[in-house]
Amino acid sequence: MRKHIFMPPALALLLGGCGIYTSYPPTTEVPKGLFGEEAASVADKSWREFFTDPQLQELIERGLHHNTDLQSAQWRVKEAEATLLSARLAYLPAFALAPQASASSFAGAKALQTYSIPLTASWEVDLFGRIRNAKRRSKALLEQSQDYRQAVQTQVVAGIANAYYSLLMLDEQLEIAVQTAGSWQETVTATRALMEAACQAIHTSVLDLKEQINTVENSLSLLLGEVPHAIGRGRLGEQHFNHELAAGVPMELLARRPDVRSAALEAAFYTTAAARSAFYPAVVLGAVRDGLTPPAA
Repeated sequence: MRKHIFMPPALALLLGGCGIYTSYPPTTEVPKGLFGEEAASVADKSWREFFTDPQLQELIERGLHHNTDLQSAQWRVKEAEATLLSARLAYLPAFALAPQASASSFAGAKALQTYSIPLTASWEVDLFGRIRNAKRRSKALLEQSQDYRQAVQTQVVAGIANAYYSLLMLDEQLEIAVQTAGSWQETVTATRALMEAACQAIHTSVLDLKEQINTVENSLSLLLGEVPHAIGRGRLGEQHFNHELAAGVPMELLARRPDVRSAALEAAFYTTAAARSAFYPAVVLGAVRDGLTPPAA
């Protein structure tokens, strides 16, 4: 059974004001202007300000609505809120109703029924800070559950955004790969066309060389005074020449050249001399026969 100690209000206020338990020391705050000009914190922005793609926002909304971990975290927040509310109500007086009923009869007389509804009120003076610390503990647990919910939500949002942008990256890579494949296919087609053209040119060259060989064989056959036919021959790489020939005297070589020692020059020389001799009188010797008739045979 819970016992209640009643004391004068002044004494209760005095002892409650002293308090055995002190407040939890807050984290030391960073002085303003320590890092230069203050700017808006990233933590104060909503995830909608970071991810402005409507499709991504719709996916995040669906993920937050269906994620079981986030739903569990939200129920933990609600549980902590109820606990905090209960801790705050502990400051108020407590009322209790205990309805009672009894029936009694003596010597066969009519039963006598009695009813009572006693009302009791109690109020605990937070003398040693138990209620205050319980409330602060409940508040800290609420903040912890809210932080946990925020962490789960951040993880869900980050996971969905990461997967979404990974899909966008893969789509872009696929598009580039398809374009590259098309470009390479065009290159292969063009290269194949060039190779086919080069092959055709080589075939044409083969035919042209065969025609030239036939022409030269015909010319050589005419020089041989024979009917045109295929000429038997060796190979160009099998030909050997005498590399020990002496050049001799240059003037002798020049004099042996047919175009230098041509007889046409000699004939022109004598033609010129004959033309000059025509300017002089010509002496012609002749014989005269008499008029006798030769004897008959």
